[in-house]
Amino acid sequence: MNDEPHTQIREMQAQFRERPAPATREAPKAENIWAQVWEQPWLAFAVIAILPGFVLSLLGPFGSFAAPVWMRFAYWMPTMALAACIGAGISIWSERAPVFTARPLARYLFVTTGMTAAMTGVAWGMGTLVFGPGAIRFSPQFIFYVWLITMVVSMISAILRARRDTRIEVAAAPVLAASPALPPSLTARLPAKLKGGTILALQAEDHYVRIHTDKGSDLVLMRLADATEQMGATPGARTHRSWWVSKSAVKSIRRDNGRVALVLTNDTEAPVSRGYASELREAGWLDAREAT
Repeated sequence: MNDEPHTQIREMQAQFRERPAPATREAPKAENIWAQVWEQPWLAFAVIAILPGFVLSLLGPFGSFAAPVWMRFAYWMPTMALAACIGAGISIWSERAPVFTARPLARYLFVTTGMTAAMTGVAWGMGTLVFGPGAIRFSPQFIFYVWLITMVVSMISAILRARRDTRIEVAAAPVLAASPALPPSLTARLPAKLKGGTILALQAEDHYVRIHTDKGSDLVLMRLADATEQMGATPGARTHRSWWVSKSAVKSIRRDNGRVALVLTNDTEAPVSRGYASELREAGWLDAREAT
């Protein structure tokens, strides 16, 4: 299906085409299920803790397949949940330790070694508890299996962290005083009445994206993920699963009963969800001194 807006959409009368939407309206569906999962930190942690245990329970690796299904679940589910907790604790501590500053390799080795040592004891203890004394031999082979699982989980965490850090770096990018030589390619999709306008924010509305500009707003038939990609190198960030905001468009911050919104230069308010708040705070968007 062509991503270009249908001609009938362009020719609709303004009162039907430009449906007003409250600033805090959420799209019924995010562009993919993972966007909804990672928006909630506690839910993301639950997935990391539970999903590996579920998969390992079904596969029954390292000799556990001979055990009944219920026994495999009784072993792998709590073992991997404990692994996620231990790994999170070691990772958080190592991030704050000055000795690992600018030493990513040393930090990675510390985390994997620490997790392997801790999980060797946990895996052996859980095996004794579930399968009975002597069911799991404490041997170099057993330690190697624990190390192997630790490496896989650590690589997955590293990939997720890299994606998160990339979003923070983009959000923290400075806004240049002069306009970029090449405008974002999304400007080519603006209707005639918005041509030449500066894009302030993007808001998902069902299968459409409302493009907010300093000349007004309009709907375009496309996904929010595609629209943000077409913003190119424009400094900006996702503030919500349904919103992307240009950094230069933020005028102030409004806080009300625990809810945070970015007030744009055209007085539109873009909501900030909890899942994106930590990244925006690290990128310097939510400075308490700028609150209103």
